[in-house]
Order: sequence, then C-alpha cells, then structure tokens
Amino acid sequence: MAMLLSPTTMPFDTRSLGFQTYYGHPKIFATKCWHEVHPASSRRTPWCPTCAAARARARLDAAQRNLVAEGGLAPAEFMRDRRWNTARIKHNIAKQRRERERKRDQLRWEREQAWDEAHRQYYSHHPQATADFTECAECPLCTSTMVEQTTVEPDIQTTCELAWWEHPGALLVEHGVMPDTPPPSRNRRRKPEPQREGSKILQHIIQNRRASMHAAEVQRQAWEARHRKECAVRRKHGLGEDYPIYPEFWDAPISGYISLRNHQKILENQRMAERKKRGNRPRSRPPRSSLSYSETLESWEIDQDLLEALCQEEERARIAKVSRKVAEEVGYLYFVGAIDGMEEWRDDFMRSNRSLVVRSHIANSETSGSEDSADGDSKNDEDDEDYVDKMDIDE
Repeated sequence: MAMLLSPTTMPFDTRSLGFQTYYGHPKIFATKCWHEVHPASSRRTPWCPTCAAARARARLDAAQRNLVAEGGLAPAEFMRDRRWNTARIKHNIAKQRRERERKRDQLRWEREQAWDEAHRQYYSHHPQATADFTECAECPLCTSTMVEQTTVEPDIQTTCELAWWEHPGALLVEHGVMPDTPPPSRNRRRKPEPQREGSKILQHIIQNRRASMHAAEVQRQAWEARHRKECAVRRKHGLGEDYPIYPEFWDAPISGYISLRNHQKILENQRMAERKKRGNRPRSRPPRSSLSYSETLESWEIDQDLLEALCQEEERARIAKVSRKVAEEVGYLYFVGAIDGMEEWRDDFMRSNRSLVVRSHIANSETSGSEDSADGDSKNDEDDEDYVDKMDIDE
C-alpha cells in the first residue's frame, strides 16, 4: 500500500530537499541542474525534484496560454482550425507529462522514506557503524541490498580465434533477466470493409472516368499556369507573339537580377528613342491644369427663372429616360405597325422584362358585364372559326 504524504514532505515542495542527515553517505548532485538530491537517487539523475516539477509546470502553463490564445477548450465552430487543434494536443500532452511527473515524484518520495527508515533502524541497532563513506558501497546496509538485487552471471571463457557471432550467447541472450510483461498483441480488430452495391463493371467505368477527369483537370491547370507565366514574360521583356518560347526555358528560367536589368534596359532604350525623336531636345512641360480655370459657385449669379428652367429640363430628361426604359420592358404589348416592324418588335420582346406583366383581378361588380361580353366574344370567335373553316373548304 502506498504511503501517505505528510504536509511537510509533499511532492513539488522545496522543503522536501532539506535532508537532516545522510548517515555518512556522500552527497549526490543532479547532472543538469547541479542541485543536491537524495542518496537513494541514481548518480545519473538529470534534474532534482524541484526543477523537474518546475519544468513540467512551466510547460503546462505555456500550453494553457497558447490554448487560451486560440480560443480555449471549447471555442466556437469557426475558430476550430488547425492551430487550435495543435494547441489542444500540446495542452493534453503537457497535462499527461505533468501527471506522469507527479506519479514519479510520489514514487521517489516513497523510495526516500523507505531508505531513511531502513537506515534509521539499522544504525539504531549498530551505532558503531556510523561513519563518513566516500562511496555508497561502503555502507553495510547498501552493500547487502545491492548483493540481493544483483544476479550473478557465470564467466564464459572465449577465444580470439572465433568470430563474434560464434561466441556463446552472441546471437541469443542465455543469461539475463527477461521481462515478465508479455508482448503486445498484434491481432487488432480490423474494421469491416463497406459492402459495395451495384455492378462492378459500372464501378470500374466510373473510377476510370473520374481518374481521366482528374488527370485532365491537372493538365488544364498546369497549362493555364504556364500560359500566365508565358504572358507575363512576354509582357515584361517586350517579346512578341511570334517569338517562340521553348519548353526547355522553364527548366532553367531567367534569374531575377538578369530580368530586372533587361527591364531597366528596355525602359532606357524607350526613353532614348523618345529623346532622339524630339531632336535631342528636353521634354516639354505639361500644360496648365484645367482646375486653375475653374470658378467657384459663389462667383456665379443664377436667376430664379434660369434655375426653374434647368429643373424642368432635368425633370423632362428623367421622365424620358423612365419612359424609354418602360417602353423597352413592356413595349411589345402595344405593337402597332406594318409587317416590316416585326423584327424590331421581336428584338424589343427579347430585350424586355416579361416578369413585369401580371394578370389583374376584376371586382365582382364588374364580372357580370365582363362575363356577358366574354360570352359575346366567344360567339364571335365561333363565327370566325366557322368562316375560316369555310374558306379552307373553298380552297
């Protein structure tokens, strides 16, 4: 059963390092922080308990700060990106390492308590054995403990004439402590494969079609990228469409320095050509800005009659614009003209907005008269149809 921790010797507490006595054992220091550790610890202990706890706590605090900066443990859906997932995983790893360090410190504290208790009981019965040792092996209690834990391996006489793989025990460990833990099982349960429904031939055709479409899309994107680069090179270096650019050019393109120098040279040649065309005369000054001739609103005196005339003209222009727009949208409903105007009417019809035409509902008071008129119209339509049929028969 694990020993309970006392308030004065809790893990991650600096007071636990205040050892009163080592029973004559030499001091042991950590290999990285060089702080004093308990004699029960190994000589290759990298960190003392305080430094190990501080490192674990610092890593956990840093992981928590990064996770809070990315939105915390349960952020909104739009904040759960790759950076938040990485911060969450690092936070979980830091928590696991912190817990593992706490358990390791608990075992260390129990080991030190057992070491102190064993030495206190031994030296209480053997007070004459108390002395200053230069090595832990000089302590009778430590020596007896080490002898009990050490397994004696027989010395095997080997000769130099044999190769290393011919020596006894070279390829197989015959003497040694084998672990009692069985190896992990490799018979992992595999996920059942989804059952496919349908014809295999059709699935094969679909897969081939998708693969060909993907290859064509990749080839098209590569061609578009190359076309954009080729257009940029022609535009930058002043190359015409008739100048060929071979595929070997893209394997070893022009460096940026040479490209910049060529571009500057082209600009310089253009400037010299313009200067030579002017007869080696300096460039003429630009004309005066037209803003210098502008006048402010305060300098104008506008008559009230002129202002009203301008407003009326703007209103007439606005009404004409609206009328023209409406005529373009629903003008086909009021077609009047000769047969030659059908083409123009058809253009107006295709350009118009037919969604503006809706059926209007007539009130109940007017439906009776409309029904009578509709009956009369239907009779007239029937007479017209009879007349058309007679004409067809005559023909």
